[in-house]
Amino acid sequence: MSYPSSPYKSKTLIPFRSAHLLPLLVWLFLGTILRLSNLASLPPWTDEFATMVFSLGNSFQTVPLNQLIDSDILLQLLQPLPEAGINAVVHHLFAESTHPPIYFALAHLWMKLFPSESGLVSISAARSLSTLFGIVSIPAVFG
Repeated sequence: MSYPSSPYKSKTLIPFRSAHLLPLLVWLFLGTILRLSNLASLPPWTDEFATMVFSLGNSFQTVPLNQLIDSDILLQLLQPLPEAGINAVVHHLFAESTHPPIYFALAHLWMKLFPSESGLVSISAARSLSTLFGIVSIPAVFG
């Protein structure tokens, strides 16, 4: 049994794909600009703070409970420790949280690529990994 030939030639698929490439590039450009603009302008919220602390291999065990907490104690948690590795990240995460460790391990390696600002982790560096994932996901959402 033979099938009838398709009325669509392969030449028609190329302009179809090209027609979708321009809007994809426009959305990718807009998404990149929107995600990167004012990346560090807002203070971190609780989830971001916890992500930064765990990704640096630090622990919340040193934070006193049921009392006012001095800002210096919280800022100590945002100081990168050169000796802290992925093992420390996974250890503290399993001991103090219920989150899977993959993102935190990636964030740990990612934040090591950026120098710290005045001894503290950069909020831009901490947010840029999620920004990169968001930008890369634009073509997947576009279809």
